[in-house]
Amino acid sequence: MYTWTRTANIHDGKLQEAFVWAVKVMKYINQKYPGMNMYVARNVDGPLYQVRWFATYDSLVSYETFRKQIESDEGYRGLLAEIRGQDVLIGTSIVDSLYERIS
Repeated sequence: MYTWTRTANIHDGKLQEAFVWAVKVMKYINQKYPGMNMYVARNVDGPLYQVRWFATYDSLVSYETFRKQIESDEGYRGLLAEIRGQDVLIGTSIVDSLYERIS
């Protein structure tokens, strides 16, 4: 089992916009890709101006298959274009991580 996360820092004063958009992306992915169970979380402790997406995959193959699909998804690309230029997320702060479950 693999868990993927994407973390993005949020510009000051843009929490509401960031969380609304993050949930919109999550809903789009969960509806468009049956079997996906992505969710969005915010820090309760630590840096407050961050948003995180989480998803799990059964295998590296399923992860890679999804990554290729989403990269060419016009609807997803439209969601990315929607947020760019609004100074909501700090582009250089976006980090993807992939974790393998060991127990």
